[in-house]
Amino acid sequence: MATLKHEGTLAVVEGPAGEYSAAVKLDKARYVQVRGLELTFAEGASPNGVGVGGEYGDHLVIADCRIHGCGQGGVSLMRCAVVTIENNRVWDNSATGIWQGSGISLYQQWDWPSTLPKGPRDPRDYQNVIRGNACWNNRNEVPNHQGKRTDGNGIIVDDLRQTQDFNPQDPNPRKNQPQYGGVRVENNVCFNNGGRGIHSFLSSNVFIVNNSCALNGWDAEVGGAELSSGWSDGVVFRNNAVLARPNGLALWMMRDRDGGPLPVVDHNVLSGRVESLNETYALPPSNLVADPAFINPAHGDVRLRSTSPAVGFGLRSGAPSVDRQGRRRAGKVDAGAFQRSRG
Repeated sequence: MATLKHEGTLAVVEGPAGEYSAAVKLDKARYVQVRGLELTFAEGASPNGVGVGGEYGDHLVIADCRIHGCGQGGVSLMRCAVVTIENNRVWDNSATGIWQGSGISLYQQWDWPSTLPKGPRDPRDYQNVIRGNACWNNRNEVPNHQGKRTDGNGIIVDDLRQTQDFNPQDPNPRKNQPQYGGVRVENNVCFNNGGRGIHSFLSSNVFIVNNSCALNGWDAEVGGAELSSGWSDGVVFRNNAVLARPNGLALWMMRDRDGGPLPVVDHNVLSGRVESLNETYALPPSNLVADPAFINPAHGDVRLRSTSPAVGFGLRSGAPSVDRQGRRRAGKVDAGAFQRSRG
């Protein structure tokens, strides 16, 4: 596996405004790691930090990077397979691009190989991993071609169902062929993003576990929740700790188009409204509606206070073995990205 790595001073990459490009563009890349880079753009430019723009790629690792000031998205990968995005700091992106980017975005991921069986996956066996990242203040300021702002999320897993053609001149060769390799989203921190904290849309097999989200969804036009799922199946929300804005949404869900089951929701600590579109939803009793007592959520410090109800509230099944700081989850499991319990 080839590794692109830089240690030292800030790398400032200038790109033309409005072009779907990237500081590090991985189109058709295979078995490549991008590690330890700091990526930003001159004011007014709108490419991505790390991107694949429809030209595919597989077995990619983006890790330990600082990505900010990119007009389109921080990490934006399209039609890739077997991707790990971990331990990155991603902030102040997506403001100037018309394609409505987010901090971290996986769009139309493909299975590897292309013949994976249909149906849910074991939590230990997801092909794509988004782990240990911090995403904040990503937002859309420029509307899309329809005059709307739609994203600016911390993290989004988008259209693994392959329902859309991103560009009529570049039709999706797997149109309407759902992919089941899935995405595991764990130990991430998402705060103060204009859109949703963590969002699954038109996707299958997304396991969202032990994340901490706070004060996202401040863009009223986007109307995002801290955790959300729309038109998806096989989604699990587990062991997450969430603090919504005043009268904000902690969790929002919408059934799949075929009327299938809502996501599995268990052992989360949720402060905020919980809603399912067009139906009354009773939050399962394995969850707790309470303030998770983050240390300083307004400044992104979402470690748990000693008095937090999230301490020891998590479920061990499916939980990551270590927290965002590498601390072992031994004994009791806490909800959220940071483990305070010591046994």
